[in-house]
Amino acid sequence: EQLERLQQLERLQKLRQLQQLERLQQLERLQKLQQLQQLEFLTLDYRSLEIGPEDVVYCDPPYTGTGQDYGGFDNESFQHWLANCPAKQIYISEYTQLPHTEVAFILGKKLSFQAKGERPEELLLKYVKD
Repeated sequence: EQLERLQQLERLQKLRQLQQLERLQQLERLQKLQQLQQLEFLTLDYRSLEIGPEDVVYCDPPYTGTGQDYGGFDNESFQHWLANCPAKQIYISEYTQLPHTEVAFILGKKLSFQAKGERPEELLLKYVKD
């Protein structure tokens, strides 16, 4: 009888631990959901954005050396903007490594029905501030 009570007590303790774990996991999921709800995705001209130090920035400018500037993209102005952007995490999609960047990830070859010939691998670059 005493052994049975001890076993019941152990099962009860395990059940309580499991319930606490489930509540903790629910709380973690809720916190992640709240963080996701705070995300803001913007598709704008980079010069129009108000960016803070904690923001994560992803840039997809016209690729260097492809002959496409999409209406007068100024790469020199973009480089100046990158150097002065307050964000600590800036990522850029590009075919060639730009000054002040390191390769964060090799994305592979981009597919396009309009592209002719062999395309280089697309890189995800992380901007590194001096």
